[in-house]
Amino acid sequence: MHEEGDLGYLRWFADNMWLFVPVQGQLKKFFVTIPQFPFPEGAGLSAGGINYNTLKVMKPMNMLNGRDQHQGATVLGHRTMRGEKLHTGGHPLKPYWWLTAIIIVFGLLGMIPGTVRAEDGEDKLGNWIGATSALRFSDKWSLFLQGELRTWEMASNLNELLWRVGGHYDFSKKYMGAFGYVRVDTWPYDDDQFRMFYENRAYQEFLIKTKWGKTKVNHRFRLEQRWITSDENGTEYSNRARYMLGFTHPLNSDTIAAGTNFLRVFNEIFVDFDKGDYWFDLEGDKGLNQNRLYIGGGRQLTDLSSFQLGLLWQHRPKADFLRLVLGYSYNFDLR
Repeated sequence: MHEEGDLGYLRWFADNMWLFVPVQGQLKKFFVTIPQFPFPEGAGLSAGGINYNTLKVMKPMNMLNGRDQHQGATVLGHRTMRGEKLHTGGHPLKPYWWLTAIIIVFGLLGMIPGTVRAEDGEDKLGNWIGATSALRFSDKWSLFLQGELRTWEMASNLNELLWRVGGHYDFSKKYMGAFGYVRVDTWPYDDDQFRMFYENRAYQEFLIKTKWGKTKVNHRFRLEQRWITSDENGTEYSNRARYMLGFTHPLNSDTIAAGTNFLRVFNEIFVDFDKGDYWFDLEGDKGLNQNRLYIGGGRQLTDLSSFQLGLLWQHRPKADFLRLVLGYSYNFDLR
């Protein structure tokens, strides 16, 4: 793990951040000239993740945006060909701008893994790929299930496997309580044959759901009791608390329903109650355990299913990680 004095590219990035705004103007002038000339397949534009394929994808996305603006300007009442009214707030709706932004951001992030030290797992852009499901048995009770695969690198180099089962109880539309069990198996970087340790975890949580205009605002408080075991060193016990503040904002409607595109942002802080000098040496001292910041977009596919794609920054006292998160949710109403 790198120390503060050995940040390499990241230190250079911070020192030269003031240059990026004027440089962006010059890059823009250069990029707009590229589609005017033919280019060979596979030729890299660099830096890292920006390439000709990215520019090719942007072109049809811009065409789609232009098509929607044309329809909104020529069809009476700003209605689509199917007669569905668009919630534009008086402005032409551009439903594809968020997808274009995600493509550009992930293309720029491609420069990070290619320029830092390749031997450090924390310097890789990895994946969290997960699925969740809630089985509702009554107006009050539901069962929550989760499975998640986490990798050190993009779709390779196994890091963690997480499984969760929990019971949810709705006190009202605004307040919810939950309890459950989590199993996490962890592998070190670049060694998926040797499991470093595994964790059995019990948790209890309380969720407050509010709204700010069209935006859903969630506060989640969680307590965890953790038993972390190594085949060589036995079991250590730890207590941890977590608080998450999350926002979900619909982009093409007033509420989140089937067919809604949405933006999701959350920040979650983790705090240890114990000293923290464990043999596995991951979490740091008593106090801040880690912080997670997530920014992404998604689509409500049906009333019971959704898909999300976003970027997670995970900060720990001795390391920072970037993870591309893909999530799918499908719920069952058994009432």
